[in-house]
Amino acid sequence: NSFRDAILGKLVGDAGEHDLSWLDFSAVADISADGRALLFSEHGEGAGRTSQTYLRRVEDPQPVRLGEGTAAALSPDGKWALAINDDKTTKLFLYPTGPGESKTLGVPLLNQVFWAGWFSDGRRLLLLGKEAGRGARLYTVGLSGGSPRAFTPEGVSIRSNTISPDGKWVAASNSGTILLYPVDGGTPKPVPGAGGEDAPLRWSAGGDSLFVKEGNMLPVRIVLLNLATGKRVPWRTFMPADDAGVLGLHRIAITPDGSAYAYSYYRLLSDLYLIEGVK
Repeated sequence: NSFRDAILGKLVGDAGEHDLSWLDFSAVADISADGRALLFSEHGEGAGRTSQTYLRRVEDPQPVRLGEGTAAALSPDGKWALAINDDKTTKLFLYPTGPGESKTLGVPLLNQVFWAGWFSDGRRLLLLGKEAGRGARLYTVGLSGGSPRAFTPEGVSIRSNTISPDGKWVAASNSGTILLYPVDGGTPKPVPGAGGEDAPLRWSAGGDSLFVKEGNMLPVRIVLLNLATGKRVPWRTFMPADDAGVLGLHRIAITPDGSAYAYSYYRLLSDLYLIEGVK
C-alpha cells in the first residue's frame, strides 16, 4: 500500500488548478489573503522524524523550509508563519517568512493546542486547545504573552481561519451546527441556512457570507452562505481529476475574495502481487 497526502490548488497567476505538493505527505495550512503564498506541512518520509513547515510563493521556483512543527497560519501582513509543536503541547513556533529570527511562544494554562490562527490586528492569536481534564474550546491570547482567555463552551471545532474581518466573531461548528461566537463573550448566534454537516472555512471579503463545505462526501462542494438570509450560492466543487484511490479531502484554504485556493486530499494506492509455484 502507498498512502499519500497531496495538495491541489490555484494561486494568483495560475491558469488553472494544479499540483502544489512538495514531498510525499503535503498538507495545506493557510493561504495568504492576496493568494501569492501557500503555507503547508510535510509529515512523511521526506520530512524525517518530525513535521516540517514550508512556504511556497508564486515567484519562487520551489518552496522554502521554515522550520519544524505542523504549519498553522500566516500573519495578516505575511511576514510570519505560525506552527505547532508536533506533540500538540503548548509550544508555538513563529517563523519569519523573510530575514529574521525565529521565536517560540509558550501558552500557559493549556496542555494541548490543536489549531492556531491570527486575528487581523496581528497582535492576537486564536487557539483551539484544551486544559487538563476539559474538552477543546476556543481561546484568545496576545503575542506579548499572558494566559489565554476562553470564549466558547467545550466541544467546538475549527480547522481554518473563520475569524470575521472585524475580529469580533468566530464561526465554529458545535453539535452539528454552525454558530457565530462573540470574541468578547456573550451569546452565540446561529447561522441561518446552515446544515448539520456543514463546516465553515472562511469569511468572504465583504463579511456578509461564509465559505462553507457541504458534508464529507466526494466530490466536496463549497458554497457561499449568506449570513443574513441563509441563501446558499454554489461556489466550486473540489475533486482531483485522477480520482483513483482518493479517500477524502481534509484541509481547504481559500482567499477572502475567492481568487485563489488550495486543498489537501488523501490517496491510497495498492499493488497486487501473484505468487506462483507456492509449495
